[in-house]
Amino acid sequence: MWPWKRKKIPEFEFSIARVRLGEEIKDVVTYLPMEKFFKEGLDPKAIVGVLTELIAETEAPVALEKPLINPENFIRHRIFFDHLHSLVADIVPKIPQFVEGARQQGEGYFYLIDARAPDPHGAPLEDMEDDIVGAFELDSGKIKSNSYWANQNYKLVTENGMFNLPWLERELLEVFY
Repeated sequence: MWPWKRKKIPEFEFSIARVRLGEEIKDVVTYLPMEKFFKEGLDPKAIVGVLTELIAETEAPVALEKPLINPENFIRHRIFFDHLHSLVADIVPKIPQFVEGARQQGEGYFYLIDARAPDPHGAPLEDMEDDIVGAFELDSGKIKSNSYWANQNYKLVTENGMFNLPWLERELLEVFY
């Protein structure tokens, strides 16, 4: 695709949408823009999670306020969680900032920490389990092929809010454009 014909991708933001799942009405958290939701429906890969109780007032997506969603009322959606990790495994080895970080670190494991973490560089890894997205094994400053470890304990929602992976937002949205 020519550079001047690049797809216009909207800004990344979370919404709550009321949907029918089988016989039940549920509120789900999505990052799919409202116009896309209304036009094409809600793809399972765009459902970040399901809320345990109804919150939204209408069937239309509403702007997400932090107090509306928390670890106690959020259940992650497995399809999205697996999709997120698949994208991470594919794109991180191609992102210059991560390639450079791997080069500087040299050996061991290169951990991906959620940007919402309060102190990603000062806290011990064992205290950050909820914020570690995953890790890649390094070999001589290079990310080893097929070495991605997806942290199954990574939380999409913590007391510090929704997941915050700015380097992944465009790729999450591009799937739908």
